[in-house]
Amino acid sequence: MSWVTPLGFIGFIGVAALIAIYLIKPNYQNKIISSTFVWKLSLKYQKKRIPIDRFRNILLFIVQLLLLTACAFLLAKPVIFDEAEVFGNEKIAVIEASCNMRAKVEGETRFERAVKEVKELAGNVAEKGGLITVILAGSKAELVAEQSSAEN
Repeated sequence: MSWVTPLGFIGFIGVAALIAIYLIKPNYQNKIISSTFVWKLSLKYQKKRIPIDRFRNILLFIVQLLLLTACAFLLAKPVIFDEAEVFGNEKIAVIEASCNMRAKVEGETRFERAVKEVKELAGNVAEKGGLITVILAGSKAELVAEQSSAEN
């Protein structure tokens, strides 16, 4: 695997910034407030929810960290190269099969002329030991011959 833009790893600065924010953020401070019944109840509820809040904050931090890490990797554009056999003489022919190609010119349709030219091209490519792919492009594109050679 390689990286198309290794400078995308600069995005990891965002991860460092996130960690710094969580380290620098101030802790909650205890303040003296008037002792009314409502305040006492709210303090009781806060004390009961503290373990859940810590878990939620840790989970939120982990999700943010994973998201920033994924974004940094995407900025670097990872690529896995597939080793494939490359032929020096490989051709692709696309024959249009629309209504325009069915129009006759000098007793022969454009489609028939295109098929003859592709046959000639296939013969030339086969003589040189190459491959040819023929695609028929009508309302749907169809493969007529995929990487065919003289042996196929």
